[in-house]
Amino acid sequence: MADEKASGGAKGWLVVLLVAALGIVAAIVFFYERQPRNTVAPEDAARMWAEKLKLPFRGAACTMFDSDDDGYVSCVLALDGPDKVYFQGLQCGELGSRRGGGCKPDAKNPEVHLALELSSKPR
Repeated sequence: MADEKASGGAKGWLVVLLVAALGIVAAIVFFYERQPRNTVAPEDAARMWAEKLKLPFRGAACTMFDSDDDGYVSCVLALDGPDKVYFQGLQCGELGSRRGGGCKPDAKNPEVHLALELSSKPR
């Protein structure tokens, strides 16, 4: 009889712990889903970054996927210089990401060098 009581008490604690664990998981999912998603395309974010810094924006190109799962995609920003086009590496928030938004300079590619030099002056 005492064995059955002890066994029932252990099962009760197991149920309580299971319900508590499920509650914690549900709370985490609930708060994660409430975080806003990034609604700005990375190319648009790169353009806004250049405009905010009053840089001579020519264009931007970004990858479509976040390869290292940090919420940012790699972009290259083209800037008109006095005699040629300069290229700045950026990391911009992936569209739909809950982790990142806006842009930041890419520490790995501060200035992108191309094999082809483009003139900023019309021919």
